[in-house]
Amino acid sequence: MDFSEFGLADNLVYGSRRIFERRLRILEETQKLIADEGFEKFRMRELCKRAEVAPHTIYKAFGSKERLIAVAIRHQFESFATKHPLKYPRRSLEGVLERLIIAHATMLGMKEYVKTVTNIYFSLTVDEYLRDSVGYNVILTLRPWAMRLQQHGYLREGITADDLVEQIIRLKFTISLEWSRTDISDETFFEKKVLAVLSSAAGLTDGKGYEEINVYFTDFLGKRTIFEQFREEVTQKAIGTAKRKGGSAQ
Repeated sequence: MDFSEFGLADNLVYGSRRIFERRLRILEETQKLIADEGFEKFRMRELCKRAEVAPHTIYKAFGSKERLIAVAIRHQFESFATKHPLKYPRRSLEGVLERLIIAHATMLGMKEYVKTVTNIYFSLTVDEYLRDSVGYNVILTLRPWAMRLQQHGYLREGITADDLVEQIIRLKFTISLEWSRTDISDETFFEKKVLAVLSSAAGLTDGKGYEEINVYFTDFLGKRTIFEQFREEVTQKAIGTAKRKGGSAQ
């Protein structure tokens, strides 16, 4: 699926600052309502009340409830990316792990939101457009790295970048569902996500690609010296960024 269609340009770029702010408010209130009520109990009437807009305003701007929620989910991820400047390139394993570490800290304060997004992913009846949208942030994080592995011939014969991304996505959403149901602890949640990335990549790569990944994989399964140093570096950088912006790291 071409995720460029989930862009905000069609919804937020207007000549009027007032219209821009109103539609931004709709997206933010949509995120809050998802977290409060979940997808099944999400009601447009309640959203209109919270956002202080008429129903026709929302439908004119976003077309349908499904598209509105899809755009709101992407907007939440893009807001996260803007607030957290990153050090490592998207095409590197370090870049993937850096984004995972920072995103995990953010997710800890969004359990109900994560539960809703995860339930959408596993739903058999939800609109396909909406279901695809919930995987947007994971795809955006993983695809540049997976494509680099493919371009350099580091994936096993018959394996594509999309195969690697899809395997990690399925694992991560399964783990997220466990956590959102409080079946596992916050730290176990984090560890399982890291293992989902490293074990999948180790199993689907060879040559120099495997060697690169196996450094972290072997360390993570053992003393975790390399990984914990990396995690500390990323965490401290995130805390420093939050302080400079007058906020606090989650």
